[in-house]
Amino acid sequence: MTGRPRLEAPSDEEFDSLLGRAAGGDGAAWEVFYRWLAPGVAGYLRVQGANDVDDLTSEVFLALVR
Repeated sequence: MTGRPRLEAPSDEEFDSLLGRAAGGDGAAWEVFYRWLAPGVAGYLRVQGANDVDDLTSEVFLALVR
């Protein structure tokens, strides 16, 4: 994960726009999703006792892109 601060949740309208852009391959939209959701995914993995949280968090997002 990067050292950037977590983003506020987007509004419903912003979410729909981001989702459409991400589905179209917009890297900036994916970055917004990652910055918004990665801290929560990493926190969940830590609580579950995962060993390499950053790697597993990246794997979650790679699976989403695929």
